[in-house]
Amino acid sequence: MDDEVFPRESEEAPEPSPWASGAQAPDGPARGGGRRGRARLVASGAAVAVVAGGLGAGLASAFSGATTAASGSGGATVAGTVSAAGSPPVVKAASGSLSAAQIAKLVDPGVVDINTVVTSPSRSGREEAAGTGMLVTHSGEVLTNNHVVEDATSIRVTVAGHGSYLAKVVGVDPSADVAVLALVGVRSSLPTVTLADSSSVAVGASVVAIGNALGLGHQPTVVTGSVTATGRTITASGAGATSSSETLHGLIQTDASIVPGDSGGPLVNGAGQVIGMDTAASSSDLGGSTVGFAIPTNSAVAVVDRIVKGVAGNGVILGESPYLGVFQYATQSGGFGFNPFGSGPTGASGASGVTGVYVSDVAAGGPAARAGLAGGDTITSLDGTATPTITALKHVIASLTPGARVSLVYVDQTGTTHSTTVTIGAIPA
Repeated sequence: MDDEVFPRESEEAPEPSPWASGAQAPDGPARGGGRRGRARLVASGAAVAVVAGGLGAGLASAFSGATTAASGSGGATVAGTVSAAGSPPVVKAASGSLSAAQIAKLVDPGVVDINTVVTSPSRSGREEAAGTGMLVTHSGEVLTNNHVVEDATSIRVTVAGHGSYLAKVVGVDPSADVAVLALVGVRSSLPTVTLADSSSVAVGASVVAIGNALGLGHQPTVVTGSVTATGRTITASGAGATSSSETLHGLIQTDASIVPGDSGGPLVNGAGQVIGMDTAASSSDLGGSTVGFAIPTNSAVAVVDRIVKGVAGNGVILGESPYLGVFQYATQSGGFGFNPFGSGPTGASGASGVTGVYVSDVAAGGPAARAGLAGGDTITSLDGTATPTITALKHVIASLTPGARVSLVYVDQTGTTHSTTVTIGAIPA
């Protein structure tokens, strides 16, 4: 059973969090943990990498624009504003030739397992996913990938030797695939990783990748390799049916084997310093990849700086996540909906000749269901903006706020067009 953590008598309580002063422990039962199932990832083409993220996300997840955690049942909300305390410290990169075991001993205490519950169709029940994160403050702020917490309705973070904590999303930048979490109820000083300046990372340098490989939990998996390129640009996408791709720039390429579950974990230099955050791999199997990619520390911290200062815009999203409550397996065009994700029904289609986002299912009691949508419908516009693709629809949702009443146009399977009003919700806990 996952219990909230209480401090050991010998541990010193940390200073109050400099970032998430508004985060409060939600009411209701403890959340998180549990089964891990199918891989969330799919095969990729030569120019496309798949995110090395959560396991067991299932076939589909509910559309959410801001991709942040939801409020608790008692009304506690995501920390949407933070103090301008500044980013976690970044030190000068040092040379070193520590062994993998020595590096693991230094870094492992600050590496955390992230387990999420993601929204899923009512007929499927809840689904769970797993990833990795890095503690960057002693009071419990965690750096991870956006796609690790994307569509999460609850998040639990396990810190080795300190137990597990509920977590709130402080902010995300989906375009940069960066997220910052704040652990709830931290009463003791937690270990952290050391972030190092990544500007001097060189091809050929030895590195170690550490993470929650395959979502197995417990002791992090440690693999060795080297930097094979820098400044890489890739298009990364996940296998979840609501996943949209993003183009990431300036990445570190490595031959260290990165697998699903490693996302958000550290890429470490020979001195035991974090120079990057593992985010994608080109492998389609679970045995690992010889081509992995990491977001350089400097790039990640630049996003973190905006999040911790509470600066929204330019990709950064703060606060509660808007929620529509629809599920889909394909983008429909010309009457045939193909399935680019390798899972779920094939050949799913709605009315012939309609371009839009095919809805496979709706969340029971969700905003879409209340507005009259059902499985088999195709959404063609939201809030007056055409939605020919999943990405387009998610962008519109992201621009809205919970409680907003907007127009929605959809076509049912008979070809009849409907115009309705939908009240945007927040992702339910």
